[in-house]
Amino acid sequence: MATVLGAASTPPLENKGSIFFCSLLLFSDFVLLSMWVFSYGFCYLYLILNLKLFGVIVWIPKWVFLDLLFASISFGRAALTAGLLAGVSDSVAQKLTGIQKLQLKRLLLKVLFGFAYGGPFGHYLHILMDKIFKGKKDSKTVARKVLLEQLTSNPWNNMLFMLYYGFIVEGRPWVQVKGKIKKDYPSVQLTSWMFWPIIGWVNHQYMPLQFRVIFHSSVACCWGIFLNLRARSLALTNK
Repeated sequence: MATVLGAASTPPLENKGSIFFCSLLLFSDFVLLSMWVFSYGFCYLYLILNLKLFGVIVWIPKWVFLDLLFASISFGRAALTAGLLAGVSDSVAQKLTGIQKLQLKRLLLKVLFGFAYGGPFGHYLHILMDKIFKGKKDSKTVARKVLLEQLTSNPWNNMLFMLYYGFIVEGRPWVQVKGKIKKDYPSVQLTSWMFWPIIGWVNHQYMPLQFRVIFHSSVACCWGIFLNLRARSLALTNK
């Protein structure tokens, strides 16, 4: 999913923008978690008081409230982490590929993809996988999880990212995007299948459910940098 297709022709901005943006993301993480804590606490108290006003005494177990709270925090953490690491990956990749000034538009659009899609999709995917396989971690079950993931979500994510990058980040017309996908997608997918099954095995076998998206996003950050360097090396070779 972290496939990088080359630098977009966007206006460069000062490097201070990346520092400000990372600080803003960290601050938003704190604000978001605080809002969830207070909002769930308020709703919990309101429900109890409302029920008592009608003369109905209903006790809601604390574990129900805490489960809802931690599920929301887990979702937010996955989205924010995926967005932040997408930004880090693209910032480093831009520098290593010779871009002197940070292309902030490209950076923000990469962060948006990680925050709005990558993190939430991974969050619910791993929950669904655990439900399908009933949380088992034996070797046979993990192999089935990895196989299912590599045949479904992996090709879909690569295709979606290439469409997003072509249309949104680079602003290309459909004809050009279609041609680039037709040319590059097979090699992108084959390269992905050489690497991500190993990461998927480690993730499903050793990582707790709440840390799987964070682990995946961390590896994807390094993977994105590698793909940028690889694309630049191939471009220089073909000159």
